[in-house]
Amino acid sequence: MRTLTFLLLLSLGLQLFAQKEIEEKAIQNFYTTCRDIKITALNYKNMGIQSFFYGKYEKSIEHFEASLERDASLCDSWYLIGYSYQQLGKYEKSIESCDKSLELNPWSISAYIIKGYSNLYLNNTMEALRNFEKAKEIDPAKIDPYYGIALVRYYEEDFDSAREELSEYLETNTDRVSKKDYRALNDLGEKLQLID
Repeated sequence: MRTLTFLLLLSLGLQLFAQKEIEEKAIQNFYTTCRDIKITALNYKNMGIQSFFYGKYEKSIEHFEASLERDASLCDSWYLIGYSYQQLGKYEKSIESCDKSLELNPWSISAYIIKGYSNLYLNNTMEALRNFEKAKEIDPAKIDPYYGIALVRYYEEDFDSAREELSEYLETNTDRVSKKDYRALNDLGEKLQLID
């Protein structure tokens, strides 16, 4: 029993040591990319989203899976499953779910964003950047990919590139963003200003 406990604690410790602490809040908005063909599938998807507000991510996954049973083409449910796994700290499962969403719709900006953050939390910055860049290519008006790229650059200590990314977004986009997203963008910008 002691050996099992030791191995469990060692495994958990190694996992925590391997993950760089990400202090900043992620900007991950949900953009609908698939048409809901069946109303029951839509209802289950919406119940899954409602569960987010209560932090019940396991329940969310159950609802999204139920929506996929009713409509297997509902790619949004797959990236929402990915988001749920991400919130549970199961980043590999998050990436797998986002990949399933992208198989159904390779233009799903939300799947790329969620996949990007999951890779960032696994310290795979190269893959995170690839995903954020793809999301930016799909929709250059959205805040999510710019912030994701700037955040990766910040953690790589490439502060000039991070500043440039935020400046590019602020100079070229007139999209309305939520107060929460703007606050996150502003906070990162202020941290970058304090660094020479």
